[in-house]
Amino acid sequence: MSKVREWLTAYGFIAPAMIAILLISVYPLVFGVSIAFTDMSVFNYLSHGYKFIGFANFSEMLTDPETWILTYRTVIWTVINVFLHVSLGIAFAMLLSKPWLKLKPIFRLILILPWAIPSFISIQVWHAMFNEQFGAINQLLTMIGFHAIPWLTSPTWAFLAVIITNVWLGVPFMMLIALGGLNSIPEEIQEAAYVDGASPWQTTRYIILPLLLRTMVPAIVLGIIWTFNKFDVIYLITQGGPQTVVTLAGHQKVMGATDLLITKIYKTAFQYPNSWGAASALGYLVFLVLLAMSLLNLQIQNFVKE
Repeated sequence: MSKVREWLTAYGFIAPAMIAILLISVYPLVFGVSIAFTDMSVFNYLSHGYKFIGFANFSEMLTDPETWILTYRTVIWTVINVFLHVSLGIAFAMLLSKPWLKLKPIFRLILILPWAIPSFISIQVWHAMFNEQFGAINQLLTMIGFHAIPWLTSPTWAFLAVIITNVWLGVPFMMLIALGGLNSIPEEIQEAAYVDGASPWQTTRYIILPLLLRTMVPAIVLGIIWTFNKFDVIYLITQGGPQTVVTLAGHQKVMGATDLLITKIYKTAFQYPNSWGAASALGYLVFLVLLAMSLLNLQIQNFVKE
């Protein structure tokens, strides 16, 4: 009886967490799978007028050229952002780790601020600064003799604007991870390299960066997942715009120049055509991509450990 009581007590303690996981994670996952095979929308949900349509949502998604354009754009967006997050984060971390740098706490505070401030506020500030007529960035450019840039109305500049905002938000996280990794590297290893005649560049390339990679790989994969699903920056800065006309399979179609897969899912579900089933099917495309990245992360971690 004592073992049964211990068993019941143990499961009683973890029961609230298990129930929360079931409600927050498992139930939405199962519900999303179920509606992906229906024509459920905001118009027929309450009346239960939706019906099972099989793989029609998936077939339409995979044959729609817009899906693959957005997939390509999302991959490009992710690669550019994560590369800048990691490279700038490591660069700032190595700078802050130098013993000759004065006022380290102040510089560290300044570099961490973008991550400490709520992202919603930061994004709104950036949106105001990108205003073509009254924004601080264009005001500064005109003061030094340059022309104002159409940040939010030009497809190219709008895409650059959201990248700048996301890089500003993401670099501090990678910098903190890199700082922790640098502090874990024994100084004796670097001193031994200097004694053996290695230059600072050789020490950084062949000793510091390989050792730092062990710490950075999980953070990089986490950054990829976050960036791939980055909704707030795109929606609050451009709402997926500006609108452009593209030719898909011989037909002209209006697309957002900065739309990604995640914003396409939102617009499919809550704007035209208000189809929850199609949005769920598209969401599972993103899920499969991120699942593949997670499995790749496990392989990379095992390779790095070896």
